[in-house]
Amino acid sequence: MTGGATGTVNGRFEPGAALRPQVRRLLTGEIGRARESLTLARENPPAGVHETRKRFKRIRALLSLVRPADEDFYVIENARYRDLARTLAPAREAAALVETVDRFRTGDTGPSESREAVRATLAARLPQAGDRRVGLAIENAVAWCEAGVAAAARFDPDADADMADVLASGAKRSLKQARKALAAIRRHGGAEDFHSLRKAAKAHAAHLGLLAEL
Repeated sequence: MTGGATGTVNGRFEPGAALRPQVRRLLTGEIGRARESLTLARENPPAGVHETRKRFKRIRALLSLVRPADEDFYVIENARYRDLARTLAPAREAAALVETVDRFRTGDTGPSESREAVRATLAARLPQAGDRRVGLAIENAVAWCEAGVAAAARFDPDADADMADVLASGAKRSLKQARKALAAIRRHGGAEDFHSLRKAAKAHAAHLGLLAEL
């Protein structure tokens, strides 16, 4: 079997295996990769924080996929990684602004003094290694990831929960959210509607990666 969205078959559900140990395996694996990203963030905050937030999104996608099996577990653990991502958001937003300016630079025929001045101002706000606030956010995230590993053992689906039914129900939920966002876009096309569609599409893509072996 070949690698998937998370890099190895260990990042996918395996046919024929029980749901409970698989969810624990997948969760602890993704949390471990988030911890690695947080280690990178200590030396390179923009890159490490960005990668960590992506890992948190994958964890939340996994949680949403198995939500039908243990609603209470989903509510608590989804809130954990949602809130952790928010604590790291300022560091990521600073880097995203610089990246946005850089996209405008692509294909330009000549320099723009005003644009370069804007970029320099934004780049000066990028978090650096040793930044106290970013460091505290990273340490907090590490602690909560450790708690998340312990919490993974509390995933407790109903004894008669069928894995195929659970995963199908979880995947359908993200598609339902995408259809809802599309309907809202057709009605008035607000920025939040497009944002909702983007989130649903990302969740569905993550689900496809997790389900690739099934």
